[in-house]
Amino acid sequence: MNKQNKYYIFVLLSFLILPNFLFAEELADSEINEKIEAFILEHPEVIVESINRYEKKMRSENDIRKQEFLQSNREMIFNTSDKMFEGNENGKIKLVEFFDYNCGYCKASHREIHDLLTEHQDLLVIYKPFPILGPLSLEYARYGLAVSELGKFKEFHNEMFTHKGPIKEKDVESIIEKIGLDFSVVKIMINKTEYRENIKESIFIAQSLGLQGTPAFVLEDEIINKFVTKEALEKKFMEIR
Repeated sequence: MNKQNKYYIFVLLSFLILPNFLFAEELADSEINEKIEAFILEHPEVIVESINRYEKKMRSENDIRKQEFLQSNREMIFNTSDKMFEGNENGKIKLVEFFDYNCGYCKASHREIHDLLTEHQDLLVIYKPFPILGPLSLEYARYGLAVSELGKFKEFHNEMFTHKGPIKEKDVESIIEKIGLDFSVVKIMINKTEYRENIKESIFIAQSLGLQGTPAFVLEDEIINKFVTKEALEKKFMEIR
């Protein structure tokens, strides 16, 4: 039980029990503790129900805050100026994916997204780096931004997520050379301040939306904080259309 819930129980018990003590004889601390313990043992359902209601209320308030952030920052969230996107830039359906190049579930998601882009011509997928799995994830995100500036994001993104096994730094070099870029040039580019700021902004968006891992998505007004299948997304597309 976290500290917040313990505090809530203390306040609850104060309202439920202590008023009765005010009209009773003065009690020692040990007697008060015994009565509180007895009350909890006799009425555990009151505590459980109160905690459930409290947590539900907190979730509801958090959901409201996340939606308010989404509605107030749509331009920032659905921005494509960094060129990290695929599909129809004027498409009716806009899907934002938060990803990490070291994320196994993101690899699985890549296959689903690839098929969706092939089958749905009105789909735009915007990618936001959310490097949460260590320093290499952060470095790979900067490589992604650099190759995007050079017009090779789609190729780089696909090679990174179809690579077999964990991605090592030497693998990134091979991938960059494979897609026709000079690795020595890209290596210098990744130190640009604007890339660091871009990633900071992406992380800020993810945290403000309450995202806790990758992959995660934003589709219209919906925040999807988990891996989702192609079929599930297609059902949501139908609702938008």
